[in-house]
Amino acid sequence: MIERLRHEVQEGQAIVVARADSERDRQLRRSNLRLKVQAGRLLSITSKQEATALVATDLLVLPAGFMSAAGQVDAETGTLPIRRWLERAAVDGHVRVLSTEANRSHWYQDVRDAADVKAAERKLFKSLKGEFEGFVDRFFNRKISRWFTRIFLAAGLSPNVITIIATLVGLAAATCFGVGTYSAGIIAALLFQLAAIIDCCDGEVARLTFTESPFGAWLDIAMDNVVHMAIFAGIAAGAYLRVAGSDGAWVPLALGAAAVIGNGLSFWLVTRAQKIKSSSGWKTPVQAAWSDFMLKNVASRDFSVIVLDFRR
Repeated sequence: MIERLRHEVQEGQAIVVARADSERDRQLRRSNLRLKVQAGRLLSITSKQEATALVATDLLVLPAGFMSAAGQVDAETGTLPIRRWLERAAVDGHVRVLSTEANRSHWYQDVRDAADVKAAERKLFKSLKGEFEGFVDRFFNRKISRWFTRIFLAAGLSPNVITIIATLVGLAAATCFGVGTYSAGIIAALLFQLAAIIDCCDGEVARLTFTESPFGAWLDIAMDNVVHMAIFAGIAAGAYLRVAGSDGAWVPLALGAAAVIGNGLSFWLVTRAQKIKSSSGWKTPVQAAWSDFMLKNVASRDFSVIVLDFRR
């Protein structure tokens, strides 16, 4: 929500965040201000309970011009009549209302007591999903990564450091795959799944600390593909050791080489696609959709579960 406000605020325009009336508000008999809205613009402010009105939250953005003018007008009383400013600006259409009901990913939670703190934390961690993630990330890895994220936040680790940690764990998994024994393969599969879980944490920490960056996004995808190529090479080497000396011993090496080359080629294509998107953008929605599809699939680690089940 804060990120969206930061990007959408315009000079001379106020933004008020609003939400739907809740059952808890009615139980506690809170006298919330209610907003009448039309096409995202504020029409009026009222204290009466109306079914069609949204509830104003404590989060709003005021332009610098509003603040300086208010300081001059009400310097004698020492009060800041924000409601009066908003009502006056609403007449000129200068007040936008950003509703949390329109987009569930931009949520707001009142924090007034201990129960609200816990509710806000639950909502916050549930909202920490990446732009490109697969089925396993969404329904398994994210459930566990939130606990690791809490540890990384307490330790003060940066997102890029977490990316490197995930990479090292993934390379350790590739090394174990290369040993070629059954027990080493089990350990390798578990390490690879752990790397996939930790890999979710760098983005979560970046979003929580507002430290997202183009370099961090590139590093994450680049290290993902380094690990993927190392995993394919390790599996190929381990499979070769188990059949070394037989007539078809070359097959695992050939398949592993093909997987590594294919992964490298897909990473190059995605890198090119990202450069085009950032510099000039895509000419058609179809091209943009294909770019997003490639990026999602080259960054996905859903096959980690398949590897784990196969080794089991």
